[in-house]
Amino acid sequence: MTTIQELHGQIRFQLEQLKSLNQHHAFEDLARQFSRQRICRNILPATGPVGAGGDQGRDFETYRTFLDGGYQITGTNLFQGSTSDGNVFFACSLKQKIVQKIKRDIKKIFSHTSEKRPIVYFCVENVPVGRRHELQKWCHDNYGVNLEVFDGNALAENLADPEIFWIATEFLHVPSDAFPYRNDDDDWYARDREKWIVEKIPPYNFADFVDIKYCLRKATFEKDQKPDLSAWIAVMEKFFDLESPDLRRRAQYEVCVAALRGQNNLDKYKSVVREYFSDIENFSNYTDLMDRTVLLNYCSSAKRYGEFDIETSYLHTLSKKLVNIYEEQLDKVSFTGARCQLLEMRAYAETLAFLDSETPNLRIDGAFSWWKELVDTVDSAPLYPLEHFADFLSVMTPVIGTDPRFLELTTKVDEKLSHRVGGFAAAEKCRDRAMAFYKNGHIIFAIDHLHRAKINWFSAETLKGTIITSRFIARCYEELGLMYAAKYYVLTAAYLAFHSPDDNVKDQISSAIFQAAEISYSAGEWLTFFTVMETALMVHQHYDPSPLDIVKHEKLQRVCIYTAIIRSLMGRFGAELVDPVEKRYQRWALDPETRSALSDLSDKQSPDSYWVMTPMEEIWARISDQLRGRPFSDVGAKREIEWRCLGILWKVSFPNEFEMTTLAEEFVAVLQVILTDLAGYDLPLIPTTVIIEIEISDEEKFEIKEESTNEFVKWRLAVPAFKKGANEDIDERTGQIFAIAVSALANCSTMTFEAFSEKLEMALERGLASKTFFVQPYPEIYRQIIPGDQFEAEERQNLHPAEGAREINFVEHDEVGWLDIPSSSYDEKLAKKHAINRYNKLIPIFSVLWPKIRDSEKASKVYKSFHEKGYRDWHIILIFCNAVANFIANAITWRRVSSNEYHAKMKDVVMKVINGEMADELQRFDIDSIDEDEFKISEELSYLSMMKTWDLNCNMQTPDFGAIKKFMNERYMVLDTDVPHDEVFPV
Repeated sequence: MTTIQELHGQIRFQLEQLKSLNQHHAFEDLARQFSRQRICRNILPATGPVGAGGDQGRDFETYRTFLDGGYQITGTNLFQGSTSDGNVFFACSLKQKIVQKIKRDIKKIFSHTSEKRPIVYFCVENVPVGRRHELQKWCHDNYGVNLEVFDGNALAENLADPEIFWIATEFLHVPSDAFPYRNDDDDWYARDREKWIVEKIPPYNFADFVDIKYCLRKATFEKDQKPDLSAWIAVMEKFFDLESPDLRRRAQYEVCVAALRGQNNLDKYKSVVREYFSDIENFSNYTDLMDRTVLLNYCSSAKRYGEFDIETSYLHTLSKKLVNIYEEQLDKVSFTGARCQLLEMRAYAETLAFLDSETPNLRIDGAFSWWKELVDTVDSAPLYPLEHFADFLSVMTPVIGTDPRFLELTTKVDEKLSHRVGGFAAAEKCRDRAMAFYKNGHIIFAIDHLHRAKINWFSAETLKGTIITSRFIARCYEELGLMYAAKYYVLTAAYLAFHSPDDNVKDQISSAIFQAAEISYSAGEWLTFFTVMETALMVHQHYDPSPLDIVKHEKLQRVCIYTAIIRSLMGRFGAELVDPVEKRYQRWALDPETRSALSDLSDKQSPDSYWVMTPMEEIWARISDQLRGRPFSDVGAKREIEWRCLGILWKVSFPNEFEMTTLAEEFVAVLQVILTDLAGYDLPLIPTTVIIEIEISDEEKFEIKEESTNEFVKWRLAVPAFKKGANEDIDERTGQIFAIAVSALANCSTMTFEAFSEKLEMALERGLASKTFFVQPYPEIYRQIIPGDQFEAEERQNLHPAEGAREINFVEHDEVGWLDIPSSSYDEKLAKKHAINRYNKLIPIFSVLWPKIRDSEKASKVYKSFHEKGYRDWHIILIFCNAVANFIANAITWRRVSSNEYHAKMKDVVMKVINGEMADELQRFDIDSIDEDEFKISEELSYLSMMKTWDLNCNMQTPDFGAIKKFMNERYMVLDTDVPHDEVFPV
C-alpha cells in the first residue's frame, strides 16, 4: 500500500511534469481549485487578451458577491472560507528562476492597481524558507501587503489531504487508488470500490446504479473517502452512454451533485446540467421532480457563490417553469398524501434564488405559507413521512431558525409527530434543531428547543435523553453567564440519574456532579467547589470505569486544573482561606499517587511561576474575563450573587446560612431562566441596577418591600422557609417565586404592565413555566449534594471573601445583553416632529429668558455644560423653560393645601407659563434665583417628559435618572435628533 510520503512524491513528480510540458493553464486551474478549497470560495479567473490589458500579473482574483451587501445568512457555513472582503490577488508560475519571477509579477500587479490586497503565489519550483521570508519582507516593505507562497513541496503535501486529493486526480492525473486507502471501517464500501474502481467492471442496470450511487455519495460527503471522488464520478458517468433515459438522468443528477458538493465546481458539467433540464416538463414522478428542484437549487447557489459559470437568465427561466409545474400539479392532485408531498416540494421551490428575477433573492415568506398549509393538511395523510419533513426543518435551522414563524411551525410539527410516532421522536427532532442552533451561535434558541426535548423525553424508557439534555441545558446557561440556572439543571440531572432504577443512566451521576463542580468554580463558589468535588469523586469511584485515570476522563483533567488554580491563589486572596480549603481537599477520595501529583501542580511552583509572580490587578482582570462570579463569593456572613443580564446589573444578597442559601439560589435560578426566555423580546428595559436583599420569613407568603433610590432599584424580599409538601403546595410556591422574579424585570421595563403582560403571556404559551420548575424544587435537589449539617460545619460565615470591596465588571454575553439599538417603536420622522413642536412652542418663551441667561454668570455656565454634553438646542430650551416654569409655579403656589391640590395647582401654573399666559411674571423673573441643582433636576425630568412623548412608562418608584438618560439617548436617539431652526442663542 502506498504511504503518504510516497504519495507526496507522486504528486510532486506530476507537478514537475506540468513544468516540463509548460502546461501553465492546467497549473492555473489547479491553483484556482486549491484556493477555493483552502483560501476562499469566491474566485474569479482573470481574463485577457494581452492586447486588452492582459491579466495584469494576476491569474485570478476574488470578487464581491451580493452577499457582501448585507444579504449574507449569519452564522451558516454556506460561504465557508470567504469573508465579506474576500479580496486576494493570486498568481501562479511554472518558471524556474522563481524568486525574480515573483518580484516581477508583484510589481506588475501593483502597477495596475492601488488596492492593498494580500497576495497568494503558486509555483512548482521550491522556494527555500529563507528566500521565502526575504520575499515576504520585500513585499510588505514595498507594497504594504502580505505574501504567501505555495511552492511545489507545499502543494504536494496539501494535495495529499483526503478532502482535496481529488484536485490532484483531476488536474495532475494522479490515480485515485494511489491514496493510502483504509478499508477496515466499511466492508461494503471496500468491496464495491474493488469492483467498480479497481477492477473497472462496467455497470449496466439499476441495481448497479444504486450500488454506485451510495459509494459516490459516501465519497462526496465523508472525509476518509474523499480521495475516491473523481474515480466514482467517472464510474457514474458510464451511465451516460446507456440507452435508459431514466438511468442517464439519474446519473446526471448524481454527477452534478457530487461535483458541486464534493468539489465546489460545476463548470465542467455545464452541458450535463443543460441536458438534464432540457425536458424539465417531462418528469417521470414526484421524486424526479424533486431531484430537479434540488439540483436547480444547487445550481442557483453555486452561481451565487462563484462555483458555476452559467447565465442567470437561464436559472430564472428554469425556476419559473418549475414553479408553474408545481402549481399545475397542485391544481390536479386529489390524493391528500400526494398533495402533502407537493406542498413540501412547492415550499422548497419557493427558496430558489432566481425565482423572482435574474437578481438572487431568498423568498422565505412564501415558503412559510406553503409549510403552514402542509402542516394543516398532514393529519389527513397518516402515511406522509412527517419525520422526513422534521429532518428537513433541522437542516434549515441555521438559515431560518431565528424567524418567529419557524418556532410556531416546528411546535406544530413536534406536536403532530409526538401524537403520530411518540414523544421520543419529537424530542429527537428538538434536539437536532437545538444542536444546529448551538453550533451557529444561537444559544437562546438552542435552550428553548432543549427544554422541549427534555419534556418529550421525560419517561422511564427515555430518561437518559432527559438527563443528557438537562446537562446540556446547564452548559448553555453557563455559557450565557447565568450560573444558577445552570446549577439548577445540572443538579436536576444528577438527581434524576441517582434516583432512577435504570443502571444505564448511572454513568450520568458522576458526570453531572463533576459538571456541578465546574459550574461552582466558574461562579466563584470556590469553597463549594471543594465540597461538591468530595461527592463527585466518591460517585466517580463507584460508577465510572477506570476511576482516577486522568487520560480516560476529560472531566478529571478540567477539575484538576481548577483545583491547582484555587490552591495556587488562595493564599494570595487571604491567609485565612488556606486552612478551610485544605481541610476539604484532604477529604477527597484520592489515592496517594494521584493526590501527590495533583498537589504538586500548586505546591511545587517555581518562585517565578505565573500564579506566584503575576500582579493581582492582572489576575483580577483575568477573573473578570473568565469567571462569572467573585472568587470565594460563597464565604462571609453575608453572601452576594452578582451578574449582568439584559443590560441590568443584578445583585442578590442574603445571610450565608444553609437554609437561606437554598432559597436565595432558587430565586436567582428562576430569575435567570426567566431573563433568558424573555431575552428574545424587546421589552424594552432601562439599564439600571437591581438589588434584592433576601431573608427568611416566618410567614407563609412572600413579602416585598421597596427601598429604591435614584441610583438603583432595591427590594427587600422575605421568603418563607421551604417545606416539602404536596404538589399543590410546590406549585403555589413556584408560582410566587415566578411572580416576584417577573415583577423585578417588569419594574425595569418602559412598557405598561398590560403590554408587558402580553409579552409574558406569549412566553408562557411557549412553555416558560415548565422551564422554571422541573422535577423537584431547587432546595430539595441542593440538599442531595450538600447536606445541611455539612454546610453548617464548614463555618463559611466566619471567613471573608477575597477583596470584598473590589468592583468587578463581569462580561455580559451578547445574546442576553442590553439592546443598544434604536427601539422598534422609534421613528425618525416622528422624533423630528417632536423637535419641531418644541421649537415652535418654547422659542417665544425662551426669547425672553435667553438675555437673562446670557448675562448671568451662573446660568450661562449651566448652558455651556449642557452644550458640552452634546444636547441639542431644543433640549437645552426645554430644560431651561421647565426649570423656570417650575420655579415660578412653586413660588406662587400656596402650600397649605392637600397634596393633590398642591400638585394640581403646580401643574396648572407650569402650563400657563409654558403657554405664554404669564408674560409679566416671566419678564420680572430673576434667573439667578434658580440654583444649579434645580437645573439638574429639570434636566432629569426632561427625560421623563420625553418618555411620555413616546408613550413610555417609568415603572420605577424612584427613577434611576442616569439609566433613563442612557436608555433614551441610545434607544430613542435624543442626542442625535434635531431639525433646521433659527438661531436661538444669539451672542
